[in-house]
Amino acid sequence: MKLHPSFWIRVVCCWCAFTAAPFLQAQLAITEVMSWGSTNLGSTRVMSRPDFWELTNFGTNTIDLTGYRFSDTAGISETYGPDDELMFGGRLIEPGESIIFSQDEDGAWTDAAQFRAWWGDGNLRANLQIYFYPDRSFSSSSDAVQLWDSNTNLVDRVELYQARRGFSFTYDRSTGFLDSLSAAGENGAFKAVDTDDVGSPGWTTNSVPLAIVTQPQDQTVDGGTPATFSALAIGLPRPRYQWRFNGAAIPGAVSNVFEISASEPSHAGSYAVELTNGLMSVQSAPAVLHINTNLVPPSIAIPPFDLVVAPGQTAFFQVKARGYELPKFQWQFNGGNIAGATNETLLVANAVDADSGIYSVRVLNSLGSTNASARLSVRAKPNLKITEVMGSRSTNTTIFGRSDWWELTNFDTNAVNLRGYRFDDYPEVLVGAFVITNDVVIQPGESVLFIQQMTPEFFIEWWGEENLPEGVQFVRYYGNGFDATGDALKLWNATPNSKSDYIDRAEYAQDINPDFTPIGGPSRTFWCGDCDEFGLASVVGEWGAIRAARSEDVGSPGYVTNHSPRTVAPRCLEISRNGQGVHFTWKTQAEKRYELLGKDSLEALNWTPLSRHTAAGTQLIITDATATNTVRRFYQLRLVPASE
Repeated sequence: MKLHPSFWIRVVCCWCAFTAAPFLQAQLAITEVMSWGSTNLGSTRVMSRPDFWELTNFGTNTIDLTGYRFSDTAGISETYGPDDELMFGGRLIEPGESIIFSQDEDGAWTDAAQFRAWWGDGNLRANLQIYFYPDRSFSSSSDAVQLWDSNTNLVDRVELYQARRGFSFTYDRSTGFLDSLSAAGENGAFKAVDTDDVGSPGWTTNSVPLAIVTQPQDQTVDGGTPATFSALAIGLPRPRYQWRFNGAAIPGAVSNVFEISASEPSHAGSYAVELTNGLMSVQSAPAVLHINTNLVPPSIAIPPFDLVVAPGQTAFFQVKARGYELPKFQWQFNGGNIAGATNETLLVANAVDADSGIYSVRVLNSLGSTNASARLSVRAKPNLKITEVMGSRSTNTTIFGRSDWWELTNFDTNAVNLRGYRFDDYPEVLVGAFVITNDVVIQPGESVLFIQQMTPEFFIEWWGEENLPEGVQFVRYYGNGFDATGDALKLWNATPNSKSDYIDRAEYAQDINPDFTPIGGPSRTFWCGDCDEFGLASVVGEWGAIRAARSEDVGSPGYVTNHSPRTVAPRCLEISRNGQGVHFTWKTQAEKRYELLGKDSLEALNWTPLSRHTAAGTQLIITDATATNTVRRFYQLRLVPASE
C-alpha cells in the first residue's frame, strides 16, 4: 500500500500504549520485517530463507542493547531469555545504523556470511551487523514484532498482516507505518542473489517527522455518559502519546485514545495530547469538554440504519442519544419488546431469515421519550465482483494527476445499496478500512468506479466521456493506493467481524520489465475466460477494453464487454473574439461531423447554418469570420447525423 501526504486516513490506530521509555530508546524503530521468503530463483525452485527483522537508530547517540528482549505477538517468554541475553548483550547500535536480526533454522543458519551470500555481499554494507536467534518464526498471515528495553519498557511494536511471498514489509516514507512492501529500485530495495526475495536489509532512508493528522475534537456530553478523545499521528520513530487535562499530564493516558467512562462536572475542561519520539515533540490543539447537567428530554443524535446481512452474519444496530437524566433504552422487534435489550446497541447474532423485520428502539427519561426504527433484511450475499483494477499507469500521456482506480460490477438480479460496505487493499484489514458512508445503489449489470484522489470530471477527461457509460457512478476515496508491482483488494459488506467474511477479493500481479519495474498502462481485468487468479492485462478490443482518450492507458472502466463509443453532445470549452471574428474551441469526438449554427436574436425562430466541420480529434476549433464587432450572435454546435 502506498499512502500520499494528502491520504485519506485508513491506517490502523496504534492502540498499544508505549510505557515511558528513556529518551534514547525512543529513537529506535523496527524498520523492516521479512516473514515469508520466496521459494524461487527465476524458474528454479529453491529453499526459502529464514525470517529476519531490522532495527534502526534514528537518533544522534549510540545505544547499548544489553538487556533488550524481543518477541512476536505472543509477548516476552522466559524460555528465550538466555538467547536474548546472548544476542543483545554488549551490542551497540550507532546513530543512523540499521542492524539485522535473523532467525536460526535448527542451527543451520548461524553464519553472517550465509545472509550476505543470500542478498549479495556487494549489495550490503560492509560493516552490517547480523545476529541470529532460535525459533520465533513469524506467521505469514498475521503477527507482530515487539522490542523491550532492559527494564521491560516497550520500545517499539509493529503489526504484520498477510505477507506476500518474497517481499519484506517496510515503512511508508510519508507516514512511518510498517504497512508497505519492498519494491526493487525504491528506497534502497533490491532483489536478492540466491532467491527472488526483495528487500533492503541494512539500508534505511530518513525518519518521518511527527505530525498530527487527526486532532482531538470539542464535544458536549450529558453527565454520566462516556466522553472519548482521540488523535492520530504519523512519524518514525513511532510516536508516544501523553494526554493532558488543563495542561497537566494524566497518569496512564498514553495511547492515541483517552476515554472517560462516566463524565462528571469536574471533567469539564481542556484536553490535549503531546507526542514525542525521542527526536521531536508535537502537541495537539486543545479540545474542550462540556458537561451538561441540566434536565433535557431525550433526543436521537444518530439513529440506527437499515442493514442487509448474509445468513450467519451478525447484525449490529446502534443508536446515539442525548438527554439528562440519562435516557434508558428498550429495543423492539416488529413491535414487541426484546428481553434484555436495554443498551445503546443491539446484536442479532447468526442471523436467519426469521430475523428479518423492523427493529425499533425507544429512548426515554422522566421528561419524555422518542424512538427510531431500522429494517433488517437477511439474504444471500450479493453477486458483486471486483472486475478491474488499475494500479500502474502509462508514462505516455497528455494528462497528469492520474491515480489508481478499481471497478465493482453487480452480477446479481437485485439492486444493492453499498452504504456501510468496506474495502481495503493489501494487507486487507477491517480496522481502518474505507467505509462507504452514503447511499450508492448499484443496479443489476451496472459497474461502479472507485477512484483514488481524483474527481469524476478529471477521470472523464482522462478516459473520454464517449468511452464511459452514461450516468456512470463514482466513489471517491483517499489512501489505499495500490502497489505498482502487485497488490490485493478485499470488499466486505457492513456487518462482518472477521476479515475472512468478505464479499469478493482480487489479487493482481502486474507484468514487469526485465529490471523488475512494472509495465505501466494496462489495467488488470478479472472478468474474462482467460483471467487467472492474478488478473489479465487489458488489451484493446477484448472484454470491453479501449485506449484512454488522454493517455496510452488501456482499460474498460464501467464496462465488462466490448462496446462502441457513445455519441455525446459537443461542449464549448473556450470562446474569444477579435477583428478576425469569433473563435470557438469545442469538445468533440474524432471523425464525427459537426455543424455550427447561429442567430442574431433569441426571438428568431430558426438557426442559420454557418459551416460544417469534421473533427480530427477530441477538440474542434472553429472561427466565424462573418461576425463583426457590432454584431451580437448566439451559437450552437450540432452533431450531423450520418444520414445527412
